[in-house]
Amino acid sequence: MERRALPDRVQGLRKRLSNPSWLMGIQEYLELLDASGRMLQAGKAGAVPALLAGILERLGLRPSVWSTVVTEYKALFGRMVGPRSALMRRARDASRQWHRGISTCGAAFT
Repeated sequence: MERRALPDRVQGLRKRLSNPSWLMGIQEYLELLDASGRMLQAGKAGAVPALLAGILERLGLRPSVWSTVVTEYKALFGRMVGPRSALMRRARDASRQWHRGISTCGAAFT
């Protein structure tokens, strides 16, 4: 069977995920992506599998709210997502008082 070259986007992702400073490997990333995608399918939303809780914690995310973050993303967040302190810093740098979703980020990120 002939092996096809991976698209540039996938090659770039593989390179980033293999960087030792990245918080997860490609297998963990794919497992998180798969579980998150399943949450978006009608009737399949639910708790994060225990296997993925460690991945989310390393990323600074609260596993208890991950399902809500995935299924309600558009309603909860604006242009940016991340730790509350990072969004506050970005708002201040842009001479703004706030960014949409800051309080939600405070609940979702550690």
